[in-house]
Amino acid sequence: MVSSASGLGQDLSVNQDHGTVTGASATSDRFGDAGKAVGFENGDDAITVTATALPLAAVDATWSVWVRPDRGLDGERGVFSFGTTKRHSLALSGTRHCASFGDADTSTTACTPAGHWSHVVIVESDGDLRLYLDGREQDTFALAPQQALDSSALVIGGSYAADGTYQAFIGALDDLRVWSRVLDASEIQGLFAERSWQPAGTQAHPAQSCLHVRDAGRIAAGVPPTGSYFIDGDGERAAFEVFCDMDLDGGGWTLAWVYGFTDYAHFVAVTNAVTPIPSWPVESVTVPISNTAPSSPTETGAIDWALWKDIGTEFAIVSDLNDGIACEPDTGSLTSGVDGAIRCWTVVDTTQTCEGVVPSHLEFGAYGPLLRAEAQYYYFDGSETENWPTHDPCGLNSPQQVATPERQGGSLYLR
Repeated sequence: MVSSASGLGQDLSVNQDHGTVTGASATSDRFGDAGKAVGFENGDDAITVTATALPLAAVDATWSVWVRPDRGLDGERGVFSFGTTKRHSLALSGTRHCASFGDADTSTTACTPAGHWSHVVIVESDGDLRLYLDGREQDTFALAPQQALDSSALVIGGSYAADGTYQAFIGALDDLRVWSRVLDASEIQGLFAERSWQPAGTQAHPAQSCLHVRDAGRIAAGVPPTGSYFIDGDGERAAFEVFCDMDLDGGGWTLAWVYGFTDYAHFVAVTNAVTPIPSWPVESVTVPISNTAPSSPTETGAIDWALWKDIGTEFAIVSDLNDGIACEPDTGSLTSGVDGAIRCWTVVDTTQTCEGVVPSHLEFGAYGPLLRAEAQYYYFDGSETENWPTHDPCGLNSPQQVATPERQGGSLYLR
């Protein structure tokens, strides 16, 4: 089911099960070809097919669709549904738009970033459900009882929740295909690679973030290795190259900032500060501000802070002076510039001093962000005339950092 020269919602198979269009409009597909995909902009946009050729009570089937969710969506959004129950419907959930089919659990890796085209395939066979993202198998679930297809009516652009509520999709869809058989892995990889479509993270097909690169994977090599990839954040900016750490705490981390110090030899002196700093919202700094993405954990620089919220909400700090930590937002958010609580955990055990202490609060000070436990744990001070850049594993705002680190600096990652 596609948008074609024949019009929206046309079935190009031999079955000719054409759909009735309500509100949806033609838009560009993943190749940039105008009018070849379908856009859904309102809650009542849909394409409906009264009856399809897919056999009822089918036990083997494959479903394939290209999706591009819009930004700013949350909750659960349907992609398509057979019948008026949840039994055979594809939905995307949460801010990462992760896929679920029928009553199976929502995947944590088959996720479809906003503003980017992703290929989702569902395979049903022998009581099992397999989810593929961009040609790579992500999850396997056992099907709930009575999951056999009981209606051949098809709705594209929405699906039904367990309570019967209609969940509309907002974004673009293309090339929905259904088979009453199981496609094997090589066939699914072939669908993804049509017209030489490349995996997320290449210059021709930039990813949203390193997490997108990790989840989408690579057709030939499986989980991609640590290294350089191309991203574009929200899908609207020009692609730029970043360093991705695929080993730290499960991988998928985008290197956003690498810093050193202005006067490391006098660590607690006011002349010592971190440098350079990102363009985050602080009032008074004397060190350089960088908007150049660092190419490795040893090259200083920073991605423009305005892009951070499109890359991730979690952050990790790795330094040879202090334990490496990762944090997720609670009431506070580093990428949105909001003071408040954060939830942190240790990801690199650098020092034996004050084992297990992690910060629990984020605050944007006049010279840079502070992470607090009892007192400052990290203070990214950007002033050479006030304060000093705390790296205290005890969270007491004291000079208990590693005295002779291998590298005098640190790195901040986003996920």
